[in-house]
Amino acid sequence: AVVTDEHSGEMTGTVLPVKGWLEKRKKIERKCGEKTQGSFEVTGIARGEKAVWIPDSVSKVRTVMLQRYAVDINQHYFSHVDFAQSEGVDGPSAGVTMTLLLCSLIEGKPLRQDVAVTGEINVGVGDKIGITAVGGVHEKIRAAEAWKFKKVVIPTKNLKYSVNPKDYTIEVVGAETLDDYLRECLISE
Repeated sequence: AVVTDEHSGEMTGTVLPVKGWLEKRKKIERKCGEKTQGSFEVTGIARGEKAVWIPDSVSKVRTVMLQRYAVDINQHYFSHVDFAQSEGVDGPSAGVTMTLLLCSLIEGKPLRQDVAVTGEINVGVGDKIGITAVGGVHEKIRAAEAWKFKKVVIPTKNLKYSVNPKDYTIEVVGAETLDDYLRECLISE
């Protein structure tokens, strides 16, 4: 993420840890006759007037999960995504992070912990779910370097037009689709 440094007022990059939980609704026991719906909660995000972009990003994530897995995570699952940090996340670049976390939980495959990501998730056409360019990529890459990540995955458009991988010590990889990100981030074994 890109945040404002509280001391200097400058924009700087930081790494935000994200945690999640997902449980199929039918596995939760209910009292006789009680109807239960699932839920999709996202915490650690900006609220109220500060929340400009994040509601759209959360909605896109829900739609993308429906497209990819034919499940509505708000109805079929009890799910929770938590950006565990002090800054309120508000940006479209949180979309790919939330989506990757939920894909990992649904598929039962862990995410690599040495790869950082950024990118805006978009509703797909057919089987292709695209990831589009975001701002602050230089700051985000520098933050991933400082945190000793091995790799950072960014939208291909950012790589093509605004980032030179030779400027960094970390491996910078471009990706266009959710499938590209999953190949870079999921542990398949």
